Amino acid sequence: MKKFFSGIVALTILIFSLVGCSQHKSSSTTTTSDQKVIEEEDKLSVVASIYPMADFAAKIGGDLIDLKTMVPPGTDAHGWEPSTGDIIALNEADVFIYNGSGMEGWTESILDTLENPDLIVIEASAGLTVPFSEHQVEYIDGTVIHEDENDHADDEENHENEDIHEESEHDHEADHHHHHDHDGMDPHVWLDPDLAGEQMKAIAKGFIEADPDNKDIYENNLTQMEKKLDALDDQFEKELEGIKKRDIVVSHAAFGYLCQAYDLNELAITGVSPESEPSPEDMATIIKVMEEKQITTIFFETLATPKVAETIAAETGANVDTLNPIEGLTEENIENGDDYFSLMEKNLDALVKALK
Repeated sequence: MKKFFSGIVALTILIFSLVGCSQHKSSSTTTTSDQKVIEEEDKLSVVASIYPMADFAAKIGGDLIDLKTMVPPGTDAHGWEPSTGDIIALNEADVFIYNGSGMEGWTESILDTLENPDLIVIEASAGLTVPFSEHQVEYIDGTVIHEDENDHADDEENHENEDIHEESEHDHEADHHHHHDHDGMDPHVWLDPDLAGEQMKAIAKGFIEADPDNKDIYENNLTQMEKKLDALDDQFEKELEGIKKRDIVVSHAAFGYLCQAYDLNELAITGVSPESEPSPEDMATIIKVMEEKQITTIFFETLATPKVAETIAAETGANVDTLNPIEGLTEENIENGDDYFSLMEKNLDALVKALK
């Protein structure tokens, strides 16, 4: 892998040296066309790793940024790697936004090789990872349902978190924002609207650092987004309130933060990676658990094959539906003009339908 990135970097440096002289801002203002070029080049050059980071950046930056998303639509972000063109874009960018928490495994290797000392790097999930608690995520392992073995790494801290949750069950500050990092964590932080707001705050802070003259605009955009996130959170709370069923079966463990926020119990067929598949023994256990818990819907996700979900549904008579981790957009999403908020609302509709 190191040789691969070294080759890319060498090629990048050669290309960058050839095109670098063309990247300086023009000082001409003699024509309308020239003025338009200046306005475009005065925008912050922003590179975002994956769709949710790009969507948040667009919402905070608006017309003040020139935005590039690295992982293209319709692509599973988990196994994607950057191209030479992506590295060139980073070398020319003002701001780079990535999620972190293991979502983009390539970031450290790439960032270490860049020749862009002024690049502002925003790890949007820094400090936001939430430990899974026993009643919110369980993994199916051949014969039993159990919590992620990584949760045993710090039992004392987890018990403290559970005590806090019991003391303030409906307090989002206590419920959403008790964090620590460890391996095996679900990187899909943005699926909790409160944590999505924290990610937007980090992005706004980075934009202000890069472009302090437009601080008021970035802060105003952030305020508007926080209001929308509060409304989304209220909508989830209201529509899920009073529903007795709290178990959902998902094709892979991408929804821990969503479950953490709304007291749902995620039964994950596989781990955080959607590429892994359950063994025949796992399949038998999944079917047994669904029957015992009277679960009538199994969720697969966009950008992943529904094969496993359909196989289990055929054995149990369950329905198959989509729960979107919002890692990226499909062509249908693009045609519909979907964004983070509309996709989260569709997730809520799917959850209510499955749990009632």
